[in-house]
Amino acid sequence: MKTLETERLILRKFTEDAFSAVHSYASVSENTTYMVWGPNTEEQTRAFINMAISKADENPCSNYQYAAVLKETGELIGACNLALRQLL
Repeated sequence: MKTLETERLILRKFTEDAFSAVHSYASVSENTTYMVWGPNTEEQTRAFINMAISKADENPCSNYQYAAVLKETGELIGACNLALRQLL
């Protein structure tokens, strides 16, 4: 999985130490109102991080779960997903 960079962000694979940052936004109902998931329990957040790490190690990767990190501070502030789907 390739790391992507913009002027202010780094999009990179998740690491096991991401739990606190991810759970701080994923466990808040106001943050997940328009999502198909959430708010997460601690177990759900851990499962997501483990899945994201596992998917990133697939070759070829077809489900990219990116951690969004502020370049200036290194703070993980969110996530985004890019998934490759085959057309029928």
